[in-house]
Amino acid sequence: MTDDSAHDKPRPGEKPDPSPKKAAIVVALVVLAVVAAVVVMNRDRLLVHSDVTTPTTPTSTQPIVPNQAPEIRSITAATDRIEPFSICELECDAVDPDGDPLTYVWSVSAGEIYGEGPQIEWGSPVAEGLYRVSVTVDDGRSGTAEYSTSLRVKANAAPVLASMTLDAEWLHAGGSTRVSCEVSDANGDDITLAWSATGGTLTGQGSAVIWTAPETDGVYWIAVIARDAYGGEGRRTLPISVSSGEPPKIDGLYVHGVNTDMVQKVGNDWMVYQGRTLNIICAMVDEAAIFTYDWSVDFGSITADGAKATWVAPSKRVAATILVIVADEKGNQSSASVLISVETCTCSF
Repeated sequence: MTDDSAHDKPRPGEKPDPSPKKAAIVVALVVLAVVAAVVVMNRDRLLVHSDVTTPTTPTSTQPIVPNQAPEIRSITAATDRIEPFSICELECDAVDPDGDPLTYVWSVSAGEIYGEGPQIEWGSPVAEGLYRVSVTVDDGRSGTAEYSTSLRVKANAAPVLASMTLDAEWLHAGGSTRVSCEVSDANGDDITLAWSATGGTLTGQGSAVIWTAPETDGVYWIAVIARDAYGGEGRRTLPISVSSGEPPKIDGLYVHGVNTDMVQKVGNDWMVYQGRTLNIICAMVDEAAIFTYDWSVDFGSITADGAKATWVAPSKRVAATILVIVADEKGNQSSASVLISVETCTCSF
């Protein structure tokens, strides 16, 4: 049996074969050269990638605060007496704890809404009654609040001056008399009274004042206006004569309907349906004396023949004052008036 390994050993006097080692070195050098070439060729790319750093997300140290819903404090109307078929301003008082901007959505059970935002205008319905107004407020972050309230629509009743009286029938120049009135308000509103006169001076306030006549003879008007806080007002006037001599005495004014029964007496005044005709007669205490009569009216049309006047009521709801000034042969004058309310609804009779 022979040993094959003996053939791999160099013989005595022979040098070992260096070929395998050289080949390994050559291969290693080639590989290094290729790697170096690749590095040189991609130098710019490698530099760019080396400059890019991966951002790191900072860790928040503040706690996340949850959204807070807005709060509605109130809905208020510009007036507490809303007339039917009128415009009333409504305002929503709302706040947001986070300071978020708010949007408003309004709704009403009747009537119309004009505008948007915290302030709108409401066109009230024609019928009186209690109506619901609602608003929803949104902060845009799923936070909402709702609020509703009831508003009453009711026509304002103007003050009524039931009467106005003078303590004196006539005065000498510079004389004085007490003037008073009776006034009421169906709504129980506070009433203010404003007095005025076409001549002379007025002293005092409230439901009774003192009027001092001027120095010139004539017929003067004293007026009083009663007003409530909602624009309602009533007005009444009375004439009074200032004369140097005793004026003629008027017994009274007598009112009669002409071909109509839609006329009636109300206290010291009268009420008639629109467009109707009335006769007014001025009766004198001294029927035998000769007098002249001067008739006038502020509403409607009037014609006269001496002590008798014919008046045609206007076709609208007003309070008309018919005045007559009576003069005797010496020029002394006295006056009388009657207040007639014109109604436009037959239900008043």
